[in-house]
Formats: sequence, structure tokens, C-alpha cells
Amino acid sequence: MSQFVDSHSASNCNRCELRNLYGPLADHVAWHDDLRRLALAERAELAALVRLAGAAPVVELALRAVDVHDVDGLGDLADHLVGPSRSHG
Repeated sequence: MSQFVDSHSASNCNRCELRNLYGPLADHVAWHDDLRRLALAERAELAALVRLAGAAPVVELALRAVDVHDVDGLGDLADHLVGPSRSHG
């Protein structure tokens, strides 16, 4: 499993400068910070699940455009992972 890389390790001085922003740029920086916090929280949750899995293999997939919410979606995900199957075409 890949590790989350903190590519925004700005110095405290730089973070202080960002706090003084206003307008649309401030909104974008705040949105970025919210997304970053969410990503870090998701990584922590995923790490806990990996520990629970023990020796079972864990694979992380890229976010897909559509959630899996039914059998057809599960079949599409299986096709994506292991190739198309003739059993559900």
C-alpha cells in the first residue's frame, strides 16, 4: 500500500502568510486544507483496516467514476480487476 506523501510541508512562516489571505484564494486554500485533513484521516482509517486484515492481501484501487452498489457494478469492478468475463456480458 502506498504511503500518503505530505507534499505541503511549508514552514510555519509560510502557513502564517496563508492565514492572511482573503477572497477566492483564501477559499481555495481552505478547501485544500479540508481535503488534506480528509485524506490524512482516510489514510489513518485505512491503516487500521490493513492491521485488522493481518496476513490477508490488501489492494488499494484508484477512485472509480461510479460506486459499486449492485451486482452489475460488482461485475464491472471484477472485469476491471481481472479482465472481462463471459459469464456476465
